[in-house]
Amino acid sequence: MRTITKSLLVVVLFMQIQFAYANVSIFSNKKDSVVYLEIRGRAIIREKMKDDVYKVQLMENNKVIDSVLESDNEMFSFGLQKNCFYSLKIYKKGYLSKLIVINTYIPESKYLKDYFIFEFETELINIVEEEKLDQDTKDFPIAIIQFDKLKQGFDYNQLYTYNIKKDLYKQEIISNNK
Repeated sequence: MRTITKSLLVVVLFMQIQFAYANVSIFSNKKDSVVYLEIRGRAIIREKMKDDVYKVQLMENNKVIDSVLESDNEMFSFGLQKNCFYSLKIYKKGYLSKLIVINTYIPESKYLKDYFIFEFETELINIVEEEKLDQDTKDFPIAIIQFDKLKQGFDYNQLYTYNIKKDLYKQEIISNNK
């Protein structure tokens, strides 16, 4: 059952990425410098440490295009262009890094003049907890953010995130039930 779930997650992630790249490449000639999605995030750190700074990198096509240093539990922000495929990587010494994928493609032209804001929080996992996590799942993005036609705004793929978290913490859940 566990391998079926992982296989399903890999297929869903692959399809999401393939869809995003296909759509972005179709509209790549329409890319401009106008920011139309502001992504705001906060890395939650439960423990108090001397080093109270975390780093966030914004990447496009696996190249870092911007980065910020932010104090623990404080919000960071990036302006994103339309019809692009981005990823955010959040780092802090002593914690596992987190990867978040962002697809700024909007299929309907009626939304292209709008300005969107998406806010989120994510808790960083202490490196000590790494041995309790599923080693194959920890390298997957924790979330995929994309346009939701029903909500007429950006949201994360809740089913994907639920399944990643379920697989990531599966070892811990199993060990607690013994």
